[in-house]
Amino acid sequence: MSKKLKENLIIVIAIVLGVIYIAVPVFESARNQKNSSQLSLETQKMCQQVLDDGTASESLKKICPDIINQKIYDPDFYSVLADVNAFDIKNLIIVISILIFITAAYNCHGYLKQKAITNYLSRESYYKFLKRFFKTAYKSIWIMGGVTLILLVLCIANTTMDPSFSLEQAGLVTWPSELLKQPILFCGLYLLNTILHAIFYVNLYLIVVRYVPSFFKSIILSFIFLIGGEIFIEGILSDVILQGIFGIEYNTLLNVMNVFRFNTTYGIGPLFLSVGGVAAISSIVVFLVYKDKEKLIFTCDKNGGRE
Repeated sequence: MSKKLKENLIIVIAIVLGVIYIAVPVFESARNQKNSSQLSLETQKMCQQVLDDGTASESLKKICPDIINQKIYDPDFYSVLADVNAFDIKNLIIVISILIFITAAYNCHGYLKQKAITNYLSRESYYKFLKRFFKTAYKSIWIMGGVTLILLVLCIANTTMDPSFSLEQAGLVTWPSELLKQPILFCGLYLLNTILHAIFYVNLYLIVVRYVPSFFKSIILSFIFLIGGEIFIEGILSDVILQGIFGIEYNTLLNVMNVFRFNTTYGIGPLFLSVGGVAAISSIVVFLVYKDKEKLIFTCDKNGGRE
């Protein structure tokens, strides 16, 4: 096993767990849509046959022409992705967020044990220590990126990239038609959206562990604060403040757990302004809470490495 793989084994394991969670639903959704298309083709053949041999009843004579003229599409990438997100992996973000918190804790905990930080700082500057510490923590971002990338690849491998079906079936997908015609751009933006959310999740963990440098407590509290943040943003900030006071209806945009839906209801710009803003603000908070070296050392010594 290579050194790099050993160093990042926990990340690889987390990605594998995430992929196991999504693989079966993707295959089933693609198969169901293919079966539906096949059934439609068989129905068309049956209608054509009964019309040709003159055995069609009066009712079939009325409906069969419409059935025969109906255009049948193969399942496309966007319809399968939307279907899987809406029904089969709607709780994926909970799984991924927990995996991110666990791997971040696994990677960072050694730096914050009693006296460990003092030993590090006796050999290097606080700046170099933080650079090493943050680099280790942010590796967890690749859990989100890896699972998202494999989700996209699985959907692509089992479907067609022709968006005709999604474009003609109103309400099937909510993404802009212009974006559906540019699959590379769509996949790039979809991946970027999930990575920006992952940055926020890691930042949330870093903020929590700064004050509670305990392996299990930091994971539990990070998840609690994530749920609490979602409730605050969607329930209070969006519904009460923005919509109730200012009349701004962005209640489905401002949230931190509606990741894989890729909500473009209000446009690409507002989406990335929202998620990018959350990632940027949380990064600033991380910088501020780790700014004071003595306070971090005091917190770690006070915790004494206890779980």
